[in-house]
Amino acid sequence: MSAIPSAALEDLSQRARTPLRRYFERRIRGRGTADAEDLVQEVFLRLARARSVDVIENIDGYVCRIAANLARDYVRRRAVRKDDIVMDLDGLAGEEDFTPERILLGRDAVRQVVRLLDELPPKTKTIFLLYHAEVMPQLQIARVMQMPISTIEKHMCRANVHLHRKLESRAA
Repeated sequence: MSAIPSAALEDLSQRARTPLRRYFERRIRGRGTADAEDLVQEVFLRLARARSVDVIENIDGYVCRIAANLARDYVRRRAVRKDDIVMDLDGLAGEEDFTPERILLGRDAVRQVVRLLDELPPKTKTIFLLYHAEVMPQLQIARVMQMPISTIEKHMCRANVHLHRKLESRAA
């Protein structure tokens, strides 16, 4: 198990720097490009520190996962500090809607969807999660994963059909 070669890291940096910066700028609106640049640097710092990159089959997916985790952590830190985060609470349901039974049913539904996602091929699952969980546009996913947009659409369709069929069969 070895660290990523510096030439490969440089090539990846050249290719992914701009899409990563745009990704972070969309996630951290209102904070300027300085924080986005810092997060991009952190992605490559974590890659450089990784000790077992030779076992990573999809380096682009790995980079996306690092970026998503960094963006999530950044937003959480800002929310805790209440920096520049304004939440619109008008659309939330009242407390009476969050009964223990409803919470338990919601958790069960999430577990069921996670199990169904685990049945998907790794690339399809990654694409589905980037699109739905990270709210990344399909065009950006295509660029990051170096695939044609039509392939991304096919993976999304495959995932949606799989989830729909399995959920329909369990509901019946």
